[in-house]
Amino acid sequence: MLERRIAYSKDKADVIRRLQAGEESTGPFAFIADVLVFAAAVGMRRNRRVPLSEPLAEPIRQSVFDRQGYDTMFNLIALHAEPNAAV
Repeated sequence: MLERRIAYSKDKADVIRRLQAGEESTGPFAFIADVLVFAAAVGMRRNRRVPLSEPLAEPIRQSVFDRQGYDTMFNLIALHAEPNAAV
């Protein structure tokens, strides 16, 4: 079975790296997945959606997000974006 992957825009990579804690940064987030979910939640709250521009070559596996418990957050954001979608 093909695993779903979550991509983010190449032009946002520098900001994401700065927000992630690591050797070169003291950002508040442990994983890139944390940064992306936070950004999605802020975008949802502000009713702002930005189309994905040029995606990075290697998107993140959805299982990374699921292990962090973000599958429920994805469902809530999707429900907010498309409230009349068929279940």
